[in-house]
Order: sequence, then structure tokens, then C-alpha cells
Amino acid sequence: AADGLHELINHVKLKTSIIHSLMIGERLLKDLQGLNDEIISVQLSDSVSTALQTLKQHSIRVIGVKDADGDFEGLVTVFDIMAYISFGCFDAEKVDIKRAKEELEKPISTMFGQTHDETKKLWCFEESTKLSEVTHTMSANHIHYAIVEAEDHSFRLLSQYDLVQFLLASENKEELKFAQKSLQELGLINPAGSPVRVSVESTQTALYAFRLMELTSHSSVPLVDPNTKGVISTMSASHLREIDTENLDLVMKPATRFLESIHALEPPVTCRESATVIEVLEKLVANNHRHMWVVDEKFQFVASVSFSDILKLVA
Repeated sequence: AADGLHELINHVKLKTSIIHSLMIGERLLKDLQGLNDEIISVQLSDSVSTALQTLKQHSIRVIGVKDADGDFEGLVTVFDIMAYISFGCFDAEKVDIKRAKEELEKPISTMFGQTHDETKKLWCFEESTKLSEVTHTMSANHIHYAIVEAEDHSFRLLSQYDLVQFLLASENKEELKFAQKSLQELGLINPAGSPVRVSVESTQTALYAFRLMELTSHSSVPLVDPNTKGVISTMSASHLREIDTENLDLVMKPATRFLESIHALEPPVTCRESATVIEVLEKLVANNHRHMWVVDEKFQFVASVSFSDILKLVA
């Protein structure tokens, strides 16, 4: 199985990026604690529905895929499955729930290879790689997940979330001088070249929201009140972990009804432009979110700030 993973992984030659004034730049990947010792996987022959169940069972956003011999074929994220359900299970003009359910029962190999660029190409780092190099590569290439190869040639999964948790560790906080500045001071409010800001009115269907997320390359979007335009909740690709063949029709309900049906209509994770980077990171980690909605005094959506945006500051 390890040989199959070795053959697929693209070992990248990284240009060293020194983090000025941050000692963490000299630390190595092996200094990270708490990485998963196992890459949870499904078989190529398992159904898309089984993949969703596995994601839900382990409360994860990405799984490995193996062939019949146990060789590693690659990764599939909940964002990949969201795209498959949004456009592969439903026709653009006609909604056929019966056909959509049949699509969920097809093997994961049906959608494998048609995933997003991030999961078509596996990124691997050796344990001896500097954190500065890893952070630079993951932020510059919009990589949310990568593989870490240990000295014994075993593999672990690395995410941006792991990097952020490391930065927030008590022994590292003192070194994050830039993190005491506000989002506005650091130019994180809608910088030039940033993705188009999008939101979804709460009366739109969940399917509409998921399709918009795929078309605009957003893994989550804020839900806004159609009258006040204030942010009231968040729609995320990870919500699809609650979907199976029995409740697939929920995606045809208004977004707020969908959320209430699968879990709860949770309040959004928001801040103002004056919030410091450290405050944003701590709030995101505490709520297990990857995106912060920046709002104004009327609670209207102003900007989105993600882990990727912040990691670029230390890369």
C-alpha cells in the first residue's frame, strides 16, 4: 500500500521561505503534535454514500481512497463530493430525486479523477521539512491537505488547521507579533486579487448554495437574511456529511430549513474589521471553522478571511 502512495505523490522541490523574526521558521514538521497516525480510507468500489458516512463517522473533511489491493489511489474531500452531488446527481434544469439517489450509490471511482485540482495532485512533505517551507507552499498553492512522510515511511495527514493550531500553541504565541494587528491594518479586507465575495439568501435552496459554492470555488458561504442582509448562519460543504439516500431531498429545501433538519441553525462566526489576527484564529479554532465572516455595524457581510489568507502572512 505504501508503494502505491509513493508512486502517486508528487515530491515538490520547495523554495525556502524564511519567516523573518519568527523562530517557528526554523522548526520542522516533526515538531507538530497531534497529526493523525492513520489516513482514514475507503475502497474505490465503495459508494459515494459510504464515503459520506465515513466522513461523518470520523468528523473529518477528507478521506483516502484505495484500490482492491490496498494501494493508495489518492484523496477525496467533502468539497469534491459536494460538487458531485450538486452537479452530478442533479440535472441543471430538472430535479429527479430518484436518479440523484442512484448516483449516491455509485462507486466512488465514478467521481474519482474528476475532483478539484487540489486532490488530483497529492502533495507530500518529509518530516524534516521546515515549517516555513510547508506554510509557504500550502498557502501559495491553496493546499488545504497534504501528506507527511515519516522516517519509517509511514504517512500522516497534514491540514492547514494543524498549522494554525501549532501557531496558537502557548509557546509560540509570543512570536506572532504580526498577529496583534487588526485585519484592516494587515490588508486582509478584500485585498486585490481575492476571490469574489459571495453570500446566499436564506430563502434559496441548499442545492443552490452548494452549486454557487462550487462555481465560485468557496467551501463555505454566509447565509444572509433576505430583508436585512445581515449574516445569520453559515452553509458549508461539510454539512453534506449528514446526507444519505434517505434524506437527500433535504437539499431542495431552503438553506435554513436544510440546516435545521440536519443539525441546527448555528449562529455565524463573525468579527469586525478591527479584530486582531490572533482573535480571529482563536475564534475559528474554538468553533472548528475555516472561514471568518467580517461584518459591519448592521451585521452585513463585508469580507471573508480564511486560514489560507492568514497563513500567507507567515510564509
